[in-house]
Amino acid sequence: MLYGAMDLVTMDHTDPTYVAIHRNATFDWYRLPANTYAMPNTTFETKSTNLALFDDQGNQKTSIYGGWKNGSWGAVYNGRTVTNALKHMKKWIADLYAMDNDATFTFYTDDTVANVVLWWSYGNNLDEKNFEIVMYTEGSSTVNRIRQHNYTTYAQWRSVRAEYLDYLDDLRNGTDITSIWKTKYAFVMNADENVRHIVNSKEAILNTLAQNDAEYAAYRAFMGSNLEQVSISEGLAKVSAANKIEDLEFLLRTRWIDNTGAIGSANDYFSNGNGKKNLMIIGTSISGENNSNGAGTGTTLMTFMPYLLQTYGEEYNIFYKGHPSYPIQRFSDGRAEYFAQNNIIVLPNAVPAETYMYLYQDVYIGGYYSSTMLSSMVGQTLFFFGKEQTIKSIAALAPFYDESDPEYLGIFENTVYINIDNIN
Repeated sequence: MLYGAMDLVTMDHTDPTYVAIHRNATFDWYRLPANTYAMPNTTFETKSTNLALFDDQGNQKTSIYGGWKNGSWGAVYNGRTVTNALKHMKKWIADLYAMDNDATFTFYTDDTVANVVLWWSYGNNLDEKNFEIVMYTEGSSTVNRIRQHNYTTYAQWRSVRAEYLDYLDDLRNGTDITSIWKTKYAFVMNADENVRHIVNSKEAILNTLAQNDAEYAAYRAFMGSNLEQVSISEGLAKVSAANKIEDLEFLLRTRWIDNTGAIGSANDYFSNGNGKKNLMIIGTSISGENNSNGAGTGTTLMTFMPYLLQTYGEEYNIFYKGHPSYPIQRFSDGRAEYFAQNNIIVLPNAVPAETYMYLYQDVYIGGYYSSTMLSSMVGQTLFFFGKEQTIKSIAALAPFYDESDPEYLGIFENTVYINIDNIN
């Protein structure tokens, strides 16, 4: 999400851009850049949100934003379903191409749902010179996909590549997709000349390849050549150089105009004048909390909250940033009330955690492992939930612990590992 938003505010909008995102509450749709629109057949509605900030009389401030509203085509995303809206979009692209065979298209997608843009492009028989695919990492699931689909060796990659090329022929011949997910092909389609695959860390991906493969060196070099590494900090530096940071904040709803007419931002949470630093607890799914990386059978975030308050409460203001698909309302264990009683601010779960980590001062993180941690600056991750060796064995994290690497930074050198065995 953050990669797409950063590109959206910095790209050249001479030609029109159309946008749809899975978690559409992430954006203030009134803040789209010039010549940028939501997918056709979509409208917006004005919505209000509570800011967890208060005026001098103790009244909670609010702000309004543009909310996405489905049109007659219905929702764009519904799980893996090939929705009616996606089918209409395919027809719309075909009509545009029929009007002008010299028309060019750039499709931006994450590597989980790239199957949709394969269908929209090859399924409409667009000439390959007329379109480009920019594919963003989906975070930790991108890394897991190599093992999931069993192409850790060069021979396996070639086998999947051949299957992929047959699949493109099927699309050209009119075969429809049955799911928006076809994650198996992400790491073979990135070998196409008209595909860019943008990831946060090449090393995290290359570390999953089988080192005992006879072709390991060649495969590693080849795979690396098909990946484009752009760190979050590099992406935000580009936004800053274009003087678009405030545009990005407004789009991601971390900057707003409140009901008093004043401009505010998430910095108001993190710079409240009490002299404390800020700790943002990274949440996960409901099932993901149980024994996460050896944290303890039956444990949840609430198992560890008293310990976290005792350990970090004096030095840090504490915030909770939930998983984008798991807002706090989905948990029935009383955590919302607990957070309110203990002055823990719940941040909007749809906003990428990296936005808070990089745009605002003195923001530290800790919590359940996710790809967010791969964007951590040195010393920024205070703790993981889980056992130390289990965490260090995660393929995506292993390079960050390799002290023999000339580029070793010690990002997690002072990170601690919290589990049921060491909180009492």
